Amino acid sequence: MTVLYIILGLLALILLLLFCSLSITVDYDNKLSVKLGFLGMRFNLMKGKKKEKKKEKKGDNKKAKSKPKEPSPLETKWKEKNFMGKVRFVIEIMREVVPQLKYMLSHTRVRGLRLDIRVANPDAAKTAVEYGNVCSLLYPFLSWLQGFLDISMKKVNVTAAFGEEKCSAKLHFKVKIRVIILLITAFKLIKIYLDLMEVPQNERKKHRFNH
Repeated sequence: MTVLYIILGLLALILLLLFCSLSITVDYDNKLSVKLGFLGMRFNLMKGKKKEKKKEKKGDNKKAKSKPKEPSPLETKWKEKNFMGKVRFVIEIMREVVPQLKYMLSHTRVRGLRLDIRVANPDAAKTAVEYGNVCSLLYPFLSWLQGFLDISMKKVNVTAAFGEEKCSAKLHFKVKIRVIILLITAFKLIKIYLDLMEVPQNERKKHRFNH
């Protein structure tokens, strides 16, 4: 009986943990930071890379050879795109993912969304055109996203930075979701990711942006 009570206690503890909420805090300002919060604990899932200094030992003629890390397919696609291409790519991925995850998103809360995009180009005319393109993509997309998510926005701002050479973006938001909801939809996310990596970007249906 003692063993049975222990097993039942463990099952009860697991069920309790499954129904606890975890939070994911995302910050982007030239580098991406993702922090996970659960039961009062915080973990860094992703943070900016720091350059490591290599110490050379005297009398050691052998240099450690480090193999260059191969970028993931998603990272390769990201690096190949310019600023507008990245904006389109993010929105397209969201349009692929969001409708497939209605159940999870209906139980997800997004709080404190802050987004600041500065559109810049050495050519003032091109800056104006790119500014219009970003606005025409971003604001309809956020309205569309609110139909799926319980989301509160603190600040969303797009600025035409005339005279500046490079575009920049800052992003912050916190997501709260129960563990069990996250586990139920994890396999769907994996499948969607694999599908996105297999289908070439230029072969996607263009009309999705108009929905």
